[in-house]
Amino acid sequence: MKNIYKYLKNIFYSILILIAAYFLISIILSVIPVNNNFREPLNSDNEIWIKSNGVHLDIALPIKNNYTNWNDILLIPDNIKDEVKFVGFGWGDKEFYINTPEWSDLKFSIAFKALFIRTDAAMHVTYYKDLTENDQSIKLLVNERQFTDLQSFILKSFKTINSQVMPIKNIEYGIYDRFYDANYSYTLFYTCNTRTNEALKKAGLPACVWTPFDKGILFQYRRF
Repeated sequence: MKNIYKYLKNIFYSILILIAAYFLISIILSVIPVNNNFREPLNSDNEIWIKSNGVHLDIALPIKNNYTNWNDILLIPDNIKDEVKFVGFGWGDKEFYINTPEWSDLKFSIAFKALFIRTDAAMHVTYYKDLTENDQSIKLLVNERQFTDLQSFILKSFKTINSQVMPIKNIEYGIYDRFYDANYSYTLFYTCNTRTNEALKKAGLPACVWTPFDKGILFQYRRF
């Protein structure tokens, strides 16, 4: 019995150490900036938005911009398309999105599977009538290359058939959001916020070395 107790205690302490290491590494890498020389260009009308719900970070873009009309890609429902000005994009675990519309719906089995098993991903698209700047919603002006690189990254996140995105039918939180099948897989080391950080990094925009949380990215955008 003593050997069993010692064995279980060692496992418990090992888990605690791994969890502590995960959070410590995420904090360190979150505060190290990438593309730290970024400056908002003068006279640009290419705006992007970084939006957090307190846990999950989305990138929002004008529904109609200088390079893309997202209505042609997403086929926004007729009853709301005339009032929609912005569209937000979030990438994440498909089962988590579908089965956890509210945090109160979260189950241990869903969270465990999302973190430790490579599963299918989904794009969560949210439509906005307007956006307001605050601590959780940051507007940024970017140049043409940065804007188009960001849009290209987002487009590549969608699974497609014959160049058409693939809606997940009969799954939605409300009339202002939709879900689509997505590429790649969600893991403990590649979360929704990790992918958002990667999108910003590859577009030459402020980001951090690596982060699984929204706070790391928001930290880099405080100066804006």
